[in-house]
Amino acid sequence: MSCSHYNPWLGSGLRNFSTALVVIGVAHALGTVDAIDAAQSDEQPTCPECVIHLDLVTTIGSLDGPDWIPGEPFSIARDSSGRIYMAYPWEGLVPVFDAEGRVLGPIGRSGEGPGEYQSPFLVRIGRSDTVMVLDASRQLSIVTPSGSYVRRMRVPVQAVDFIMTDGGGMVFSEQPGVIRAEATEATILHVFNPVDAAVERSFHTVQVKGGGAAPRFRLASARELDRFWAIPHNGYEVTQYAVDGTVTRQFTRNPFVDVYRISVSEPSQ
Repeated sequence: MSCSHYNPWLGSGLRNFSTALVVIGVAHALGTVDAIDAAQSDEQPTCPECVIHLDLVTTIGSLDGPDWIPGEPFSIARDSSGRIYMAYPWEGLVPVFDAEGRVLGPIGRSGEGPGEYQSPFLVRIGRSDTVMVLDASRQLSIVTPSGSYVRRMRVPVQAVDFIMTDGGGMVFSEQPGVIRAEATEATILHVFNPVDAAVERSFHTVQVKGGGAAPRFRLASARELDRFWAIPHNGYEVTQYAVDGTVTRQFTRNPFVDVYRISVSEPSQ
């Protein structure tokens, strides 16, 4: 893609460096053992022989020359047709590319009105390839795959990640920020109803020291219906939840013993 495609998007915010984004997919062949099955099997709690092969899907931009993109995106999403969406909070834009990496143009623009974003940092794909964009003002914008603005709503938590549930809802991961007072509790995960724009339930409460910040959790979809994984940014215990707050699986990776092996445990153990 050429630099001229980006000039109308960036304006005075043009960044003076080049980069490239490589989109990589996980191959179906995982060596002699399926890594997901092994991680969920009581009979085989470790997977020492698993090998994950990565397949190149497409390359967007380049490290130099005319085919560049404006820095590293804060988040990236891919819909069922292969379209790739990126969130650039520094530039206030969400550019879109086709499955081959060709530029399709941005959805929305920087601003405060409908269909506009104030530092968009999370982009996710919902049902029927609906695009969800969350910005720094806690506004969640809903956009059609063709780029048409539908509506927006305010998210009542300080979200750092979110995923869509099978029932059409959302789960937000919150990081409340620095706790100024004495040690207190912070509840991290929130199930959000986008129809009513309200939190239906919250769970996963952690202890936070005074002057500290609550841990940051990334979220990932699970194979099972209405379940998801919560992954700590600085930690090794990964937990699977049902959307009702029930802990359904856990595993812990210890990088200092048997490097990169994954042990699996039931929540009751």
